[in-house]
Amino acid sequence: MAERFLSNSTFSPARRAEAAAALATAFQKLGQLGAAEFMLKLASKLEPSGEKLRLLKERARAVAAGRRRRAENEARRPIIHEPLEQDRRVRPRLEADPGEAGGNPQ
Repeated sequence: MAERFLSNSTFSPARRAEAAAALATAFQKLGQLGAAEFMLKLASKLEPSGEKLRLLKERARAVAAGRRRRAENEARRPIIHEPLEQDRRVRPRLEADPGEAGGNPQ
C-alpha cells in the first residue's frame, strides 16, 4: 500500500511520508483516529529511517492508544433509553494521559 501512495507524483519517498503525516494530522484534528493511525503507519513505511521514523511510530502508538481509550469509554457510558436499567456496567470516563495524542475532543 505504501508504495502506491502518491506513486504517480514526482515526490521522493521522504516527501510522500511528509504528505501522509500531514494527512494524519488533519484526520486527527477531525477526530478520525482510525484514518490518522493508518496514515501514520503509511508514513512510517515510506520514511527511510532516523529520528522522523521514530517520531512517526511514536505518534502512531499514541493515536492507537487514543482509539483504544475511546472504545473503552464508549463501553463505559450509559445508553439513553426509557428504562433506567443498563445492560452493562456504567463507569466513569477514562481521561487521556497528558502527553498522549488523540485525546477526547470534547
